[in-house]
Amino acid sequence: MLRCAIFDMDGTLLDTERLSVPAWVQAGREYGYTVPGDFMLPLLGSSTAHICETFLAAFGPDFPIEQVWKRRIQITRDFYERNPVPLKSGARELLAALKDMGVKLALATSTHREIAQLEMEKAQLWEYFDVTVTGDMVSAGKPDPEIFLLALRLADCGARESIVVEDSVNGTLAGAASGCRTILVPDLNRPDEATRAKAYRVLHSLDELIPLLPQL
Repeated sequence: MLRCAIFDMDGTLLDTERLSVPAWVQAGREYGYTVPGDFMLPLLGSSTAHICETFLAAFGPDFPIEQVWKRRIQITRDFYERNPVPLKSGARELLAALKDMGVKLALATSTHREIAQLEMEKAQLWEYFDVTVTGDMVSAGKPDPEIFLLALRLADCGARESIVVEDSVNGTLAGAASGCRTILVPDLNRPDEATRAKAYRVLHSLDELIPLLPQL
């Protein structure tokens, strides 16, 4: 019996990765660095520490990662002050269906709480969740399963009675490592066969998950 559904945020519920990547590119350019969009794709869903380490390894120890990070956040904030937060197809309908079934909902995102709450409230999805775990609450980022294990603990549910819904390679590996059945709905970063093999199901959109709920 399904008791808990744990969702990633960016690229899974919110169609925000399409803004995040160019925001990184713009922020890097403003500080004099060329950050290719393809460079960012493998980092989607990663922890703050891993992203920082990767930038410094690629661009050198003088890369102003703190300033670029803050500028990227400001670019994102400025955009969402003027525009709605775009949802992935089926996101609201899926959350509503799970609520109607009495399933606990948990958010587990690598994004820090301040930004996660801002985006989710603007998208009018924040109120659906019984548990929220953000990147600043864990010490290890995805693909480490810590964030999902914490979500399970706070929801008081076991892995075998829970699912994880993810869009990224790192998130899928973390979900599988937590022991949860992991539903992969790929976004920008296309998974390889090894990642797909870790997933319980691979779907094209969240809409496809709604009719499968009774089977879970």
